[in-house]
Amino acid sequence: MLEWNKKNSQPLKDGYIQSQISWHKRQKQVPPPNCPGNSGMAYYTDLNICRPDSICKSIKNPAQYTVKKSKLHK
Repeated sequence: MLEWNKKNSQPLKDGYIQSQISWHKRQKQVPPPNCPGNSGMAYYTDLNICRPDSICKSIKNPAQYTVKKSKLHK
């Protein structure tokens, strides 16, 4: 990360980058918001990052999408 930063036209201070990484590592992991299902919420479709298909009916959380899809293609 520090090497990448040096390639920027105005690199950030090394201490700033290290403190941001340290802070991030101390935070609780939070999963992505659940898929809308029958709730009527269109969080992912409104952002244009989701196009529901047949797999979507059998999952609740988008993190499960790739797991389910990879099992179907084996």
